[in-house]
Amino acid sequence: MDEVDFKLEVTDTSDQFKDFEKHLKLNEQKTRAKYLLAVDNMRPVFLPDWFFQFIETRVIPTFNQIGLEDSLVWAIFKMAAPSWELMGQVSGKRIWFNPFFIRVIEEIKEDLQRQAENESRSIKSKETLQKLGPHIKNDIEPDEFLDLLSNISTSWLILPRAYHQLERQNARTLTGYLKYLEQESNLEFRKLMTRIVIEYVGNFALKYMNTYHVQQRMLHILFYGYATMFWKNLRNPPQGLEQMRLFEFFLSWAKNLHQRLGPIYTGMSETLKAMEMDLETIFPAANAFGFNKEFTNQLRSLVIALRHGQSGVSAAMMYFGTGGSLLKSESDGRIPYSYLPKVLWSFLQILKEQLPRETQATRENAALFLTQLKIDYSLQHTNMNDMEPEISKSLRFAAPRISRMINEFSSS
Repeated sequence: MDEVDFKLEVTDTSDQFKDFEKHLKLNEQKTRAKYLLAVDNMRPVFLPDWFFQFIETRVIPTFNQIGLEDSLVWAIFKMAAPSWELMGQVSGKRIWFNPFFIRVIEEIKEDLQRQAENESRSIKSKETLQKLGPHIKNDIEPDEFLDLLSNISTSWLILPRAYHQLERQNARTLTGYLKYLEQESNLEFRKLMTRIVIEYVGNFALKYMNTYHVQQRMLHILFYGYATMFWKNLRNPPQGLEQMRLFEFFLSWAKNLHQRLGPIYTGMSETLKAMEMDLETIFPAANAFGFNKEFTNQLRSLVIALRHGQSGVSAAMMYFGTGGSLLKSESDGRIPYSYLPKVLWSFLQILKEQLPRETQATRENAALFLTQLKIDYSLQHTNMNDMEPEISKSLRFAAPRISRMINEFSSS
């Protein structure tokens, strides 16, 4: 296989990235305009001083940390204010105390910690992890998170959050949830609590919205508000929560609301399709043959994927790594090995321009991805003699070039 000058005939992919980011911002702006219009047309609501202070000093700061913005939080509590106020006057850090609730929460927390410790010990026993040195994965993948939930002894599903299970007295549960969100540092447990709270406040407001309000407007606030939070957190996750994939919680709740309302809300259907398309572009579904998307459309979204911790690193590795089959071809959406160095060079130009504008966490994710990619191809290059001649020939061309490019990029 002859060497090619992969620095020639490279399209300006940095402009493609900028265009895609503008596309995400535009979608966010469209849904924000719809929900803010409904918020502006809400009928006035009087809130007792204690309730106003509670929302302002405890609810909003905590909800900001998990990706919700002020205007949506105020609307959620105003539309169902009489029911929310049944929690009783709250001052300071006082919480509603229910022995059963506390016991369930603590049992779930302990089980998640135990499962995470077992998983950590299992991972550390693998020889491949030793090769990564300081780059041992400390985030949790979506599938791994669901596995943890399926193994906990006390089902988290019994906690107040589901629409059909909620009762007005469950307004008191909010202070308990806030306590754990404010104080918890364990990643898996904090992620679970965040998901529960996002579903809980949306469902409570939906079920107990005051008939004083125009229902259509309240539904627009909830659906388009959650859609806006989806795009906001997809583009830029909150600092420290990059690996949580908060956008999925907002998308899931918006889909459930739309299913509850029925197909007559065509505008919501179109918005959901746009949400799922953007998510698929950034985190494409993989199958046995590669990606469902053409590889030329994926480069522009990989930087955004890298903003999301290990999920982004994994997406980039699925895209550039050796994968399940060492013979890639254009026909199934993969990058042919003969073309891979050229595509990687294009992506490195995007990183070179974009990373100075990114957060420290994203820069670290990009460095981790490049380290893992180099290790991936170095290992395969070492084992070439045991491979089929055609595979060996492909890797002999691609692997050294990829290593050299990563070294040059890292030292620049």
